[in-house]
Amino acid sequence: MKTKKLILLIFLLANINHVFAQDDVYGTPQENRSNKINTGFVFINGKYIDAPYKIKIKKNVIYINDMPVTIPLNPIKNPFKGYDKHLKQPPCLNKNSTLDDLRNCREPSFNFTYYDYMNCYYLKRYSFERAQDSLVEYIRSLPNVKSFEKQDNGFWEMILYDGEECNYALGGEGTKRKSKIWGPGGKGKKLEQKKEALNLKSKKELFENVLSKDNVILISNNFSNYYQFQIFLKSKLSRVNNIIQNEQITFNQKEDSLKKLIYNENFSYDLIKNYYVSKQFSERLTKEVNKKNGSLLERNKGGYFNKEIQNDVNIKAKSMINEYSDCIVKNLNYCVANKGMEIFA
Repeated sequence: MKTKKLILLIFLLANINHVFAQDDVYGTPQENRSNKINTGFVFINGKYIDAPYKIKIKKNVIYINDMPVTIPLNPIKNPFKGYDKHLKQPPCLNKNSTLDDLRNCREPSFNFTYYDYMNCYYLKRYSFERAQDSLVEYIRSLPNVKSFEKQDNGFWEMILYDGEECNYALGGEGTKRKSKIWGPGGKGKKLEQKKEALNLKSKKELFENVLSKDNVILISNNFSNYYQFQIFLKSKLSRVNNIIQNEQITFNQKEDSLKKLIYNENFSYDLIKNYYVSKQFSERLTKEVNKKNGSLLERNKGGYFNKEIQNDVNIKAKSMINEYSDCIVKNLNYCVANKGMEIFA
């Protein structure tokens, strides 16, 4: 009696991770040269980094003021390295072997199934199409395989002599890409290095653009094994700072208050736990707040100052300042969530 098994995928290559070289062979001195940026704010692992900012790429790692903000890349490995021996019929299979026997029968040096090993063997030597044809013939030659035919849905149906059936998916875009890069005539390591160099250059340019537009970059590897980053507007920075530094509210209340300002809760936690700002930060932030408040007092577009407007704005500004101070003492959460306090934003 035939029994249907779950679909198995011969996507061995799709599960091999991409790894890349550490040498920055594609970065020229001109590409890595960066002018210092005096605008914007950078926090790395919760700590403010003093401006100006110089961003550079060195040995495939991005640095901001000589501090790494991406992880070093591992050396590129050829996924077809080895696989030099054409395997004969597996000694662990016979005509009565089951699907489980087929899966557990492995080539000893690589600990791969025989058909996975031969998949790499053929891809190393032949074009993608020829390698797939060769693999099909190899699977058909296995002693317990009665038939192995392609179906209308694109899968390959395997029927064993014991009556078991199983559907396989051969190849795929991931395998085809690896064949093109690492197979005969592929550019392999050089192509992957160039791609990674372009990715790093794009990220470096993104950081430069964000800071040039005077916004904020949060970077951290405290909650993962690689660096993550988040960008937000400078207009939120004063509120973020006031929430974190307020000793009248708990850690959880600070996290709750930051939700509308910093959308990734991991960064909120990281900032609250590791927050450190320098004298320069305090001076820059005070200057930004004063600039914001000053714009309220000089909003007459013609440049001619109207005393009635001045008095009206001064009264409103003082009222907001008093309300803000009172709000901090009573309930900062309510102050931020309901009143906004845009004069300090």
